[in-house]
Amino acid sequence: MFRKILIFLIISSSSIIYSQSFLHFGLKAGATASSPKWTHDSNNDNGVQTKWGLDVGAFAEISIGEKITLVPEIHFIQKGLRYDIPITTMQFPDGTGEFITERPNVNYISIPININYAFYKSAFEIYAVGGGRVDFAIDKKGEGFDFI
Repeated sequence: MFRKILIFLIISSSSIIYSQSFLHFGLKAGATASSPKWTHDSNNDNGVQTKWGLDVGAFAEISIGEKITLVPEIHFIQKGLRYDIPITTMQFPDGTGEFITERPNVNYISIPININYAFYKSAFEIYAVGGGRVDFAIDKKGEGFDFI
């Protein structure tokens, strides 16, 4: 199924790109900060810490009308968390002061496709933007975690 979707996107975008004109294209880079919250037996997720990751991608702005542009993008995104699990014993049920640190990570390929409508074009431009995004998990690391 993934291959069929990917082949469709490549064929569709190549025919659109061939028949239309590029306005802009370029690269994007940024950071992601993920700090998931969940509920479990103890209702205590104090050990969860923010995990910083990388977001790099490329985009193209393609004119499909006088005021309408199509903006396909592709990104590589890293997400995850850092979780310090307290070590407990019968003598110290609240913890010994030592921790086991888990660092599950998930890497994604993200394909957002937006349509921009320019209300006003001058020295500055006012746009309405809409679109969608498809994410594919490509790499999952972390023992004992169920990735959805």
